[in-house]
Amino acid sequence: MKSSLSLLIIGCLLVSCGGDASEAESYFKSGDYRKAIEYYTDMLKTKPKNVHLLYNRGRAYEELGHLDSAMADFNKALAADPTNVAVLTGIATVYLKKKDYDNAVYYGDKAVEAGNDNAAAFYVRGRAYHSKGMFKEALADYDDAININKTFGPAFLYRGAVKISMKRYSSGCSDLRIAKSLNVAEADQALQKYCK
Repeated sequence: MKSSLSLLIIGCLLVSCGGDASEAESYFKSGDYRKAIEYYTDMLKTKPKNVHLLYNRGRAYEELGHLDSAMADFNKALAADPTNVAVLTGIATVYLKKKDYDNAVYYGDKAVEAGNDNAAAFYVRGRAYHSKGMFKEALADYDDAININKTFGPAFLYRGAVKISMKRYSSGCSDLRIAKSLNVAEADQALQKYCK
């Protein structure tokens, strides 16, 4: 699930920032985040305020679990472009990983306001609502994420989990089956546990 969201979010922002950017992006996509960070850092020496480079390096730090470094890059990018949906979603994601759900919702709100056609923004805010036990709000955000991107497997997974929590087993299990068909690894275990 993590890699699905990662590729979706980085896919929202990847652009050619110079000759080395495609190599850095290649390293990121292949999971060599340390090498990607090296390339992004080198490019940032000549373009220290480049939003795309800062965001992409932040994503690489996030994948390595270096959440404070990721947040530092996202905040620098946000200072340069305060309404960048991918950057706002990245900040919300880091807060979600830190279990700071109030800030995850806050930045999720900002991301949705900045671009209400971004499935990842709705998904991350939905995950924060879900973690806070606000199932109605989470369900609405998962619905929006799925309406924007019909193949967003993690949104189906967590929408199914919310429905099961609300005792809507048939519909929840249906979502889990869709998540499994979209290759979300966690879906199979959830199906075995809740949908026998």
